[in-house]
Amino acid sequence: MAFAQRSRYPGAVRPVVFLQLLVVAALSTACATSVHRGSDLYKQERYVEAAEVFANTEQQLATATPVARAKYAVFRGLTLLELGDYAGAYQWMQRAYEVERRHPGVLSAARRGRLDQGWAAVGARREPGPDPVVRQTAEPTEPGQGNLPLPGAGDSRRSLVE
Repeated sequence: MAFAQRSRYPGAVRPVVFLQLLVVAALSTACATSVHRGSDLYKQERYVEAAEVFANTEQQLATATPVARAKYAVFRGLTLLELGDYAGAYQWMQRAYEVERRHPGVLSAARRGRLDQGWAAVGARREPGPDPVVRQTAEPTEPGQGNLPLPGAGDSRRSLVE
């Protein structure tokens, strides 16, 4: 006769699973908080501090939601643009477009507008040469290909702070 294994927590999530869920939620919250802090510093035109926040929290992206990853990539790209790191800005903006392509709608219209303006500004400032490759895929990842329209042209010198 087989005995059914009885849980000490009938009808409840087992403690180990609960702790795992709690850790994932805490890491996601930490990333969201860091993204919010970095984007606030960007909006305050404190670009060096924003860049430091973004650089110090990049490792948290692995557990972040698509919305947090997209926002992080947009604001890190815009921050690097303001600091004159056009190659870095290009790479992070390209990542933001990639997240949006994979998860349509994660960028709000306002954030997408900022990204498009930043993309145009980076294009106007980047030195000619081969584009840096974020990663090779069989599907198109560049703006203007696949599901993403080519970003619109914006004023290439105006700060993108609201």
